[in-house]
Amino acid sequence: MIVKLKSYLAKLEDEQRFKVHGPRLDVPTIKDLAEEVGISRVQMQRIVSGNIDSLKLKVGGEVIRVLRDRGFQTDVCDILEYRD
Repeated sequence: MIVKLKSYLAKLEDEQRFKVHGPRLDVPTIKDLAEEVGISRVQMQRIVSGNIDSLKLKVGGEVIRVLRDRGFQTDVCDILEYRD
């Protein structure tokens, strides 16, 4: 399993930057995401960069909840991917 949160956040940033219709949604910074999830900025930076061996389900769930609360239709497959 790999964490692909960095590429997902970049994708959200691009989508919002070039959005033509409707209001733009606020993509959280790593600092904001860490605060809302309840972990340190350093821990969130490690998660975002994929520099971790494991991700607690509770933390992954909180990341998804925060992004959904901001209006994004985030699911587990947006932040995690299986690779051999």
